Amino acid sequence: MHSRVTHGLLALTAAALPLAAQTFSPAYNTTLAVDSAGNVWQFGVPPAIVPGIGKAFAVAAGRFHYLAVELNGTVLAWGSNSSGELGLGDYQSRTTPTRIAGLGSVVKVFTTDDASFALDSSGQLWSWGNNIDGQLGIGSTTTRFNTPQKVNLPQVTAVAAGRAHVMAIDNTGQLWGWGYNSWGQLGLGNNRSQTSPNKVASMPNVAHVSAGRHTLVIDNAAQLWCCGYNANSQLGGLVGIVTSFTRFPNTNLVRDAAAGRNHTLVLDTNSTLWSCGYNVSGQLGLGTTTQANVLTRVSLSFLPTSVLCGGFHSFAFDIRGATRNTYACGMNSTGQLGLGHALQTLTFDAVPAALLTFGTGCAGSSTAGPPILTGTAPSPGRSMNLDASNLPANAIGGQAILGLRRLPTPVDLGALGAPGCLLRISDNLWGPTIPALGGKVSWTVQVPGSVAPWSPSVYVQFGVFAPGVNPLGVVTTNSAELRLGPVF
Repeated sequence: MHSRVTHGLLALTAAALPLAAQTFSPAYNTTLAVDSAGNVWQFGVPPAIVPGIGKAFAVAAGRFHYLAVELNGTVLAWGSNSSGELGLGDYQSRTTPTRIAGLGSVVKVFTTDDASFALDSSGQLWSWGNNIDGQLGIGSTTTRFNTPQKVNLPQVTAVAAGRAHVMAIDNTGQLWGWGYNSWGQLGLGNNRSQTSPNKVASMPNVAHVSAGRHTLVIDNAAQLWCCGYNANSQLGGLVGIVTSFTRFPNTNLVRDAAAGRNHTLVLDTNSTLWSCGYNVSGQLGLGTTTQANVLTRVSLSFLPTSVLCGGFHSFAFDIRGATRNTYACGMNSTGQLGLGHALQTLTFDAVPAALLTFGTGCAGSSTAGPPILTGTAPSPGRSMNLDASNLPANAIGGQAILGLRRLPTPVDLGALGAPGCLLRISDNLWGPTIPALGGKVSWTVQVPGSVAPWSPSVYVQFGVFAPGVNPLGVVTTNSAELRLGPVF
């Protein structure tokens, strides 16, 4: 339901902050997750690994259908298919994951209730499934498509799929929207649904977007904006439906925000969590089932670093350094919280560590053993030293991804120590492949001076590839989280 400009892959608990959204997908009544071994889990009683999927790095859950992306960029689909949402060329449901043809190397997947979307490594967005409200964004009024269709957009870096509307951020930070719009959730100043992507002129510098029946946007100044459905006060005190993006009441600098079907979570830059809206299942984490009409502070025993919403349940992540914890609350009738039971939970409870797969080593590492990437991150505009001394000697290549939160466009940070190597902010699309390294490697990169002072972290992810494997065929992957400025 939501997307950031800088999300990537790995780990059931989103083993480093920018990885949460693509490896952890809460939906209407279920949750999919990927552990650090690449297994896809479906939360239930108990949570179970979904068979028939190779090593995966991304997942998405619709209302009754599911998608997973394997490390070679292949997309698998299973579940309900009455609208063609599996993309398999027919309308027959599948009980086992089945490969979707006609897609390139996919890096991210997204779902509405019964439509599907895939973003490939070139930034091209594809869609299939239910199109009764134009949610496929292909300019057609045909009500359903059972194979992938190309969406006409500039290079896309992030997507948020709501109940039946879709928002996308292009590589300049411009926001686009299409699909169902009866509640003004596209932010276009009207309530007319759209069959093609429409540029949201009021939102040219967007860093983060999340969608349910309403839409939440964080701009590059860390300000939170909202529009759309508001019958349950999910817009925090605004009155009626809101058809144009409006500042979310009682917010200042915002680090993260998530839209459920009818509720909202807001995480500020002090790591304080706030919630409002529909609360019949306790999804606000306030210890009650009473609706909150304005943002209300959530009492927590931990400092969250990111949040996600399903339809009627919520997750908060505490991912900093070696600390990697996941907490959940709300509807749990199918075990979608991953707590090992099916009891409704009104406050954020820790997902049992036994259900989670962690590695050891450097901060953010997803594999056991010594860290392959260490370093320091000083203030913006200063040099950052990284060291991969423990990179396996037989490594033949790899990739490094730097994600500076809230930066909408790719920025080169400078050459690495090895010839031809480049470290790039890549919006978590796979960046340039690093040539054979092996042994001890170290380098220094320049952190841009234009990085906003509130930008919390630089995330570096390094993959080691096997001989002859496609660049997306990661065999082992380690990542490191290097702080820029204050730790919120």
